[in-house]
Amino acid sequence: MSPELRLPSLIAAMADNPDLWEMGHGQRQEVKDLGLGWTYYGLTRTLRPSFSIVIGSWRGFVPLLIGQAIQDNGNSGSLLFIDPSFVDNQWKDGRAKDYFSSYGITCIEHRQQTSQEVIAEPEFSRMAIDLLFIDGLHTEEQCRLEFESFLPRLTPGAIALFHDSHSQVISEIYGKEKSYAHTTWRYIEELRGRRDLQVFDLPIAQGVTLVQRTPQTIPSTVL
Repeated sequence: MSPELRLPSLIAAMADNPDLWEMGHGQRQEVKDLGLGWTYYGLTRTLRPSFSIVIGSWRGFVPLLIGQAIQDNGNSGSLLFIDPSFVDNQWKDGRAKDYFSSYGITCIEHRQQTSQEVIAEPEFSRMAIDLLFIDGLHTEEQCRLEFESFLPRLTPGAIALFHDSHSQVISEIYGKEKSYAHTTWRYIEELRGRRDLQVFDLPIAQGVTLVQRTPQTIPSTVL
């Protein structure tokens, strides 16, 4: 028997939290429109990833939707959420587990670490990642470090998504004294020049870019 589709219940619960309708995904709280969130959920339902990673999230919009899709797929996967909680106390001291559980999402493991710390762990070399969402520090340098480090861990057919890939704003999310410019788009331009990768933009809101290894030529088949 197919699992019960729980997305409508999640959207109804998310509608009560204004923070989940911010941060440039094209959402509209007043009509419960997920914006780019429909893409994140639908892609996860279609790809059916066994193991996904989300790097960074203001209030869990992306992890919630990917996590819900995993559960709507019959709990056939898991999600690792990496966020050191540098913005505020949202993800500190094990709070993430209770937060996601309050929305009925139980397939998420949170690590209060930076990407660099996760990459340095021995188990990193054994990861096989089917879906990667990069939404942490939006600098060219950090995006390069994360993608180049995680690329060897991506499975055949895996997809990486970069959020804020069309954003050129000055962010003060870490405080005015730590303001910085979003330069993810510069790294995306670099990736466009690589023949081993396919790059596809969704220039909606602050933008999201999908990146995948260029597939091998498929031999012709007589039908």
